[in-house]
Amino acid sequence: MKEFKLVTRRVNEIKPDPEQPRKEFEQEKIENLAKTIKSQGIINPIEIDENNVIITGEMRWRSAKKAGLEELECKLFKDMDKWERLERQTIENLHHNLLTSEERENVITELWNSGRYDTKQQLADILGVNQPNITFLTIGKKMREKHKEKLNFKISSKSLYDISTLPDSYQKNVITKLKKGEIKPSEVQTFVSSVKDMPMDIKTEILKPNSELSLEDAIEISEVQNPEMRKESIKFVKKQKQDQERTKRYITKIAKGETKPYTMVINLDEKFINQSLDLKKKIYIKWHKKNVESYNEHVQKRVVEIIKEIYEFLGIQLEKLGTKKHLIDRKVIEIDIKE
Repeated sequence: MKEFKLVTRRVNEIKPDPEQPRKEFEQEKIENLAKTIKSQGIINPIEIDENNVIITGEMRWRSAKKAGLEELECKLFKDMDKWERLERQTIENLHHNLLTSEERENVITELWNSGRYDTKQQLADILGVNQPNITFLTIGKKMREKHKEKLNFKISSKSLYDISTLPDSYQKNVITKLKKGEIKPSEVQTFVSSVKDMPMDIKTEILKPNSELSLEDAIEISEVQNPEMRKESIKFVKKQKQDQERTKRYITKIAKGETKPYTMVINLDEKFINQSLDLKKKIYIKWHKKNVESYNEHVQKRVVEIIKEIYEFLGIQLEKLGTKKHLIDRKVIEIDIKE
């Protein structure tokens, strides 16, 4: 470790380093630390060079000024070059989690591009971080520059790294979906890894802005082997989503008194309606995925059992709601699915 000596400097003699990685200082945190300094003093002295420019500890210096201190004990380092200084500043800021994603990307990229390190592992060891973090941050910096116009919202370096593993045209689509809130930041890794393994038709569909396919839908339909059946499944899911939206709007209008029911409205809540529609969708997709190419006797028997169970369930629900019993006769169900 480089040698230093303890010195005392007037607070007003000390100057911040304009080149240091951290650019943002929250006023609330400065004020809270100032209260601690008033009662406890500064436990860890700030570091300065021979020109009284801060190496590390600008937050403590700002808080000391706020607390009204006139003098500070400092660690004085001499003959520290630009890169040694930047390493120390980066270590302090990284380990106290004081940098924004962009600030971390900027300083790690600057250090890596300096040519002082043979490998990213060497830089990681000096900074005391895991090697993948160096990769995430340097790739994140490139992605932020590459998609500068679209990235006007907060996104982590790790998410940008995940998106970078997709082809360029797909990257733009994922960023757009993130911006619109169609994908949550926490879902990026799962979304990207799932999309990579999807057939091209499903991949194209889910990457469209405002796609009516959820990730769950897309993963499930991807397991359908026949392309034509996948196409039919996509159409079915889209229709289901449209039906859900129409039903939701209709119920809302009735609740607000903006329209009257056409005849009789069964008092089902929205959750039940959505569950029923989801059940219908799952049966349709499962049918295409597993059964449609295999009309053997076992499959026929199981499908009949499933459909009977659904009809029985619906019959019970409708009877509970007072609907005329003849709408569904649960005792007589004849189904023939043979070709």
